[in-house]
Amino acid sequence: MISEPIIKNLLSECFAGTNTDIEKIIIAQELGQWIIYISPDQVLAFFTYIKKQKRFDFLMNISGVDYSDKADTHITQKFGVVYELFSSLDMSRLRVKLGVNDSEEVPSITSVWKVANWFE
Repeated sequence: MISEPIIKNLLSECFAGTNTDIEKIIIAQELGQWIIYISPDQVLAFFTYIKKQKRFDFLMNISGVDYSDKADTHITQKFGVVYELFSSLDMSRLRVKLGVNDSEEVPSITSVWKVANWFE
């Protein structure tokens, strides 16, 4: 499984030169996989960088979630999007979560992963 320092390093490199505070991106571990929380405006930059690094090379799933029951304490918005990534390099999984408001749109990642069209 990929280590926390590697995850933090990927995030630091990904958001270098931006106003993103890496320490505010919550990194958690659950059921043997890492979970990170990003904002909708970070989606394209994050997934473009991750794909170029070839660390996580497979987009397994994209799901929409209704968090009105507050099942995830890190997301304050009513709705969310969850991306599931897999690394064939070290058999690691990464879950990327973000919260969105009713009228907020999340950028498509089909320019990064064509298979995202199937899920989106």
